[in-house]
Amino acid sequence: MRAWRHLATRAIMRYRLPYGALPVSGDLPLLPNHRICPDVLATLDHPELQAVAYRYGAQSGPRLFRSRDWANLDQRMQFIFSLFRSRQRSLELFDPPFLYEQRLAIGSDRVPTGRL
Repeated sequence: MRAWRHLATRAIMRYRLPYGALPVSGDLPLLPNHRICPDVLATLDHPELQAVAYRYGAQSGPRLFRSRDWANLDQRMQFIFSLFRSRQRSLELFDPPFLYEQRLAIGSDRVPTGRL
């Protein structure tokens, strides 16, 4: 089972962003300033945020991270925490993930057409 989860993570798991698909088994791309996160989040000062970072292994600062097993909650959360920390200022991520017609189809319990 472990081998299948590692294979599935590497071969098919992608996080679709407006500017391309990001494999969860690959490194987080650097920002245009060649850093992994905005300067404002380079260090975390809020105690609760520090606790979350510590819980998911991101306390030493954002870093390139790849998940080997997307079924492992800690690996998945570390990736998501790092992704959100690195891209929290990317305004294009606030756009709706589906087109209007796709949202209507989803609301009608139908599989939408087009790129999902």
